[in-house]
Amino acid sequence: MLRLYWRIFLAFWGVILISIIGTVVLNLQFDEARQVAGENSQRAERFAAGLRVRAERILDRGGPSALADWSRQQGRRSERIRLLVLDGQGLEINGQAWPRSAAPVVRAWREGRTLPPPSPEQRHRLELDHPVHGRFLLLVIAPPPHLLIRWFGPLGLPGLFVVALLASLLISLLLARTLTRPIEQIRSSGQALGRGELSARLPERLSGRRDELGELARDFNRMAERIQSLLESQQQLLRDVSHELRSPLARLRVGLTLADDASDPKSRARHFTAMERDLERLDHLIEEILRYARLTQAPGIEMETLDLSELVESVVESARTEAMPEAIRIDYQGPERLPIQGNTELLGRTVENLLRNALAHSPTGGTISVILESGPEQADLSITDQGPGVPERQLESIFEPFVRLSPERGESGRGGGIGLAIVRAAVEQHGGQVRAHNRVEGGLQVDLVLPRASARDTS
Repeated sequence: MLRLYWRIFLAFWGVILISIIGTVVLNLQFDEARQVAGENSQRAERFAAGLRVRAERILDRGGPSALADWSRQQGRRSERIRLLVLDGQGLEINGQAWPRSAAPVVRAWREGRTLPPPSPEQRHRLELDHPVHGRFLLLVIAPPPHLLIRWFGPLGLPGLFVVALLASLLISLLLARTLTRPIEQIRSSGQALGRGELSARLPERLSGRRDELGELARDFNRMAERIQSLLESQQQLLRDVSHELRSPLARLRVGLTLADDASDPKSRARHFTAMERDLERLDHLIEEILRYARLTQAPGIEMETLDLSELVESVVESARTEAMPEAIRIDYQGPERLPIQGNTELLGRTVENLLRNALAHSPTGGTISVILESGPEQADLSITDQGPGVPERQLESIFEPFVRLSPERGESGRGGGIGLAIVRAAVEQHGGQVRAHNRVEGGLQVDLVLPRASARDTS
């Protein structure tokens, strides 16, 4: 995995290598350019030797037209060396365009002023003053120096340092963009999340990076998803609690109206009895909501060594009493003793809620199976009923508070509560897991996995 450390390390060495290679290449090119410049200078020297004598001889023989033909032929023969001939009016007799560097010389020649000092490209120039054909200016234009000489020649060694500086600036810019752009994206997404945009996520291009910034992006996305899930769950819980409280409160309001209008004491007493049952349900619902809130917000719970087998068997005996009116049988199978580390109240409430859920959805005369098994490091508890089961897509949802299931296993007076949500919260506080699945032969099976006690087993 290419970490940031290695990127910085490679960037550092990249600057060094590019600087060394660039210096070597520039030196080689610089030497070659100097050699070419020397050869061009020598060629210009040879070309300029005896130029005045030849030019005067040609003027004597054929005049300006012969001089124009001769200069044109010389330009073709001499590789990369140009011969410009200006007449007395400052016009090039062959219509050639002069280089920009020759403009001051041409301007001074036209105006009849003293010519400026020659440049390195125009070291060879001569003035002809023919008694018959007038004044002429001959310019021998050597090839311009190589670009490297023009750039680095005047600078010398500092010019080579400029190469190293440019290389370091380029690599530093690329490295800075590698670091600052992801940080800016994380900052922008964090600000969006702070403004309440719960869907703010970092793009796959950043979260897919295989370095520390990619890990930070993935952690940020997981955090954002968790925050969004918690806030949406909280909002959904508030809506569900409002819905659950609205029904008994509405019945109480109607009961008060009916009791106030009733003239018969027996009718009034019947309405008060119904209101008392609604108040009990309301009190039980509020107690369950508070218990769920404490479980989901508590940082930890008090643990003690307890006998899970004894606890489950006690809850099963109590549930058998509730199952008698519906002729439901509860079979229990487990070891004589199973010490674990846990909270007695929470585990008792967990088993009780699971059994009540199984009783609520078991048919009359059905059977509920409770099996407790001891593993080397965990305790496994499974509770199976013979009810209609749960749609596969909703098996995970049954552990959410106030979940609405299908009519077969839904809110027929007893479903849609918060009992199974308390089960999951209590199990997770113990470091365990809870899951549900439909049995092939029918019914729902809920499996609990709880960690065992270590060396504090009771004797």
